Amino acid sequence: DLTWVRHAEVGSEGFLPLPGLPAPEDYDFLVHKGLDTHMHPYGACFHDMAGRISTGLLEWLQVRGADCVIVGGLATDYCVKNTVLQLCTYNPNWTVWLNLAACRGIAAETVTNALDEMRAAGAKIVDNSLALREQLAQA
Repeated sequence: DLTWVRHAEVGSEGFLPLPGLPAPEDYDFLVHKGLDTHMHPYGACFHDMAGRISTGLLEWLQVRGADCVIVGGLATDYCVKNTVLQLCTYNPNWTVWLNLAACRGIAAETVTNALDEMRAAGAKIVDNSLALREQLAQA
């Protein structure tokens, strides 16, 4: 993918966690993405474009018995979209939620198209964490 922009490089500001989030060592599972120019696919589940080199996320979720996955991140129309599609494809029994308040996209048109693709794949999309809490309480 020749359009990929280098980001999240070790030692750069893009590698640092956002203020207010837990430190990396405080998470139960961590996937580093966007670090390597030749292993940079969009999506958190695979390191390669062909979807053969797993990050371990899918397996970790499966071993933990996950049935619900909540997704947010950057960018809605690329990495987030592909992560959601990978999750929906890997285990159609998972309920995959996209929290729009926890996302930002690149362009309105590509975000709209991405949301349509994610819905078609079975993802449930909510505007914010309050709406998510309400939906989960009804489930």
